[in-house]
Amino acid sequence: WLRAPDVWRNLRNALAKWEPGTGTWFLECPVFKDWQQRAEFLWLTGIPGAGKTIISSAIVANLLRQEDGSSTPVIFYYFDFQIEMQQHVHAMLRSLLAQMAAWSPACLRSLQAFHDKTIASSAKDPSLDDLLEVVVTGLGHFPKIFVVVDALDECVERQTLLKHIKTISGVSGVHLLVLSRPERDIELVLQDAPTRTRLVGVDVDADIGLYIDHRMKSSDDMKEWDDIVKRKVREVLTSKAAGMFRWACQLDALEICTSSEEIDEVLLSLPQDPPATYERILARLETRSLRDIRLVLLALSFAKRDLTVGELTYGWRISRSRSIWYPKRSNLERPADLHSVLERGVVSWQIMSCLPALSRQPRIVSANNTEEVPLYCPCADILGDPFKRCKRRTRGV
Repeated sequence: WLRAPDVWRNLRNALAKWEPGTGTWFLECPVFKDWQQRAEFLWLTGIPGAGKTIISSAIVANLLRQEDGSSTPVIFYYFDFQIEMQQHVHAMLRSLLAQMAAWSPACLRSLQAFHDKTIASSAKDPSLDDLLEVVVTGLGHFPKIFVVVDALDECVERQTLLKHIKTISGVSGVHLLVLSRPERDIELVLQDAPTRTRLVGVDVDADIGLYIDHRMKSSDDMKEWDDIVKRKVREVLTSKAAGMFRWACQLDALEICTSSEEIDEVLLSLPQDPPATYERILARLETRSLRDIRLVLLALSFAKRDLTVGELTYGWRISRSRSIWYPKRSNLERPADLHSVLERGVVSWQIMSCLPALSRQPRIVSANNTEEVPLYCPCADILGDPFKRCKRRTRGV
């Protein structure tokens, strides 16, 4: 009945990617220590690819170890753009409620009473306000409780979420820690948070260095490199990563090198920063897929909310026909077709993380670097509101 998402799966997946030793700087810093001791609201921000989900998982794992055997609960939630169910506020509230019920018989009784009340009212599902009320009541059963919520920016009901986060942060005894990108609408609501920490600087760079060291030690090819070469690779990649773990994927190009001279050539030819990396990926797109991929990126860039695969496909068809009433059929008729196009263009679903970097560029350069393809789409003016043009055309009906 509660249908709470399995957030333990997110925790296990993130910890499987965690490199031991990374994030230690935060777990030992005064800001985190103070948050553990005092019931307050802590907000961590970081750029896309900075490893926020990994560090949030390290925080949860650390708290679970410290509180093992104690009466202080540790509950958590992951918003996840890859799992539609975990993008909604009601899913977060259901998950927090289920976790509290597992910790406390009193919370379990409250949940049972809530269930009986909802069923008696003939309501199919409890309302958000009712869920929030029960969560706040449950939190009040504990003199001290840790709550960690990751990726606020991946929630599709962001304003509602932020309002509920503020409510939860005001409950006595709650130690609330949330993580997100530093997006403007989130900053406007959380700007008065007691403590805010940015995941940037030498500490994050040191974590990236640890990850690079681990990759080189675990690779059959790279572990044979001379120590001087390893140190040079580490320094160059760390300096250019600009706090983005994902940029360390440049190791893939270095791993196939067969000599120190070839390694030097690759290091010299690397993009200067993460945005330049994305530009290089786009420059290598297959010509036959360029138009389709361009339209997908346009839709993702202009949309005011997350789009479904069906909406992306429909937008592509509109661009062909210039009519939302009679869109032409296209090659992108199924989710598998859209995924195939992105794979042909060497663009994965992680492209969502690079949109802030792409927004700096007014155009995409084609594969042969001789033709500039303008970022124009006939349906771009309705991407912010898919029914805006419909309303305008039916106003007199």
